[in-house]
Amino acid sequence: RIVDAPPSPLPMMSPSAPSTILVIGAATLDRLLYVPHYPPADAKTRSRRTVECGGGNAANTASGLARLGRGGARLLTTLASGHAGDSLVGELQGYGVDTTSPLLRRGNEGERGAVCTVIVA
Repeated sequence: RIVDAPPSPLPMMSPSAPSTILVIGAATLDRLLYVPHYPPADAKTRSRRTVECGGGNAANTASGLARLGRGGARLLTTLASGHAGDSLVGELQGYGVDTTSPLLRRGNEGERGAVCTVIVA
């Protein structure tokens, strides 16, 4: 005897249907420091190159979804005020993330956003 499976609690999306995906979480400024080698404990070294770009799990996910053409990616987060926040908004827009939503908030004037520093050797 064949038994029908119970209906899925989640609606199935048609692959061709446009959708809006809300991504909630962090949007950070990633600072990549390229060094010739990791310094030993309590030592200093100079970076050969520094790159700053957008990061954070939610911002990366929204950017990836937008670049894949998976509908309108929207981001619920708070970004830094000033140049860092402007830079992140510009990068998100460049990838096709909807930055017009009131869900994407800017911090108060003078507030700093999250920064993630990565050392690359």
